[in-house]
Amino acid sequence: MFPHAECNKFYHCAHGRTFIKNCPSGTVFDPKLQICNWPHAVDCPKTTTTTTTTTTTAKATTTTLNLIQILQNQRAMLLDVQEIQEIEKIEEDEGEEEENEVKRIVRRIYDKATGTVKKIVKRIG
Repeated sequence: MFPHAECNKFYHCAHGRTFIKNCPSGTVFDPKLQICNWPHAVDCPKTTTTTTTTTTTAKATTTTLNLIQILQNQRAMLLDVQEIQEIEKIEEDEGEEEENEVKRIVRRIYDKATGTVKKIVKRIG
């Protein structure tokens, strides 16, 4: 525990973190005894109290924005993959349709040829 600039407060460190704690009303932190004590028993320097607040909002906001950017990039990549898969499916379907059309044309040619051959055999026969 360490004294704070305000005598009725002290710093308490635990698990790698620092906490500012308040002494009960009417007492001040005694750095020698490491307890809150009566003001007359503690030598507390009379200084002007200034409070400094450190804000991590900018860092948190930046981190949040970075995470959002990463998620958006992943979503875009996922959409790109889905779009590619859809295009491949369409091309596959079109390829099957073309293949089916070719089969139909070949079948018609075969049928006509077979019919023609049958007619010729009938005339000769």
